[in-house]
Amino acid sequence: MATTEVTELIAFPVEEVFELIARPDRHPLWQKDLTSDGIVSGDGTVGSRGREVRRFMGRSVITEYEITEHAAPTRWGFRSVRGPISMEGVFTCAPVDGGTEVRARISFSGWSGEAMARFAKRQFLEHLRRLKELAERGGLASSDNVHGA
Repeated sequence: MATTEVTELIAFPVEEVFELIARPDRHPLWQKDLTSDGIVSGDGTVGSRGREVRRFMGRSVITEYEITEHAAPTRWGFRSVRGPISMEGVFTCAPVDGGTEVRARISFSGWSGEAMARFAKRQFLEHLRRLKELAERGGLASSDNVHGA
């Protein structure tokens, strides 16, 4: 299994940053390549299932996943259960002076795991940068434009 990890400091309260991470319907707000995401079964906690549609190399890629961790406001994890890539990940949110430290740790298995981990590092650095921008300009209150600048 190949793993990548990225971290971002966000000047926003941990509870509100966690809310942007732990609600899949909010993921398109900070993941530019994600066209939709949402819970398809369950209540959004551990064991719930979600489905995302992501643009990748000009195509729509559908991944179904299971939420494996949901410990507000500090940990949210998932693992893919159907789709082209076998992956799992966890986001941790830790309160720090002046805000929240967010860490994303994503692991890939299969023959393409190493290549996917390298690609994911760049992608998740961008995702967390966008999460930081969204949160620091007001988080959920400013989320009416999914792919706004």
